[in-house]
Amino acid sequence: MKILFLFTIISLSLFARINPFVSTETYEEQKTQMLKKLYEKEALEEAKKSLIAAEEKKKQEVLSSETKEETVEKKIYHKVKKGCQEKYQYTPLAFVKIETSIDTMKIYIDSKFRLLSQDILVENNKFVFDFKANLIFYTKREQLCHNYFKSFAIGNHPKEGYFRMVVALEEDIKNFEESVDTKNSIITIYRKAPAK
Repeated sequence: MKILFLFTIISLSLFARINPFVSTETYEEQKTQMLKKLYEKEALEEAKKSLIAAEEKKKQEVLSSETKEETVEKKIYHKVKKGCQEKYQYTPLAFVKIETSIDTMKIYIDSKFRLLSQDILVENNKFVFDFKANLIFYTKREQLCHNYFKSFAIGNHPKEGYFRMVVALEEDIKNFEESVDTKNSIITIYRKAPAK
């Protein structure tokens, strides 16, 4: 009887090793290790995805904040004409320098020339400035590629003892204001922000 019992146990254990459908301890260990590696890999992938998503979100926030700053700086109503320079410098004569930015034009005049008069030509959208001087020079004209400032001209009137500067605008002159700093000889023309 003992022999039969022993024979049965040996047969079953041999059958368990031969039969591929019966689990062994090694198989269970390998299965556990493989599942563990799989879970670790999935966790690592999830961590990578989270990190990439966080970096992308941070990048979008930075871009959004830069765009907001630009919008504030350039003002919401500003649109650039194709091929135009918004920042522009022009020196038509040694005693006159012009600078434009997004919505402003500054004209620097040598302080030895005194402003005689200034005028606004509403129907032509032009600012006119006359300066006392006894100079002889050829008229200088410059077409500007700018959203708001169309052209600049400076002409000589030696018999009358002055020279004249004219700034032509691209749109209604009512959208603009000018200020004259006589102490520093600077004329500033700027576009007013549109009413909300």
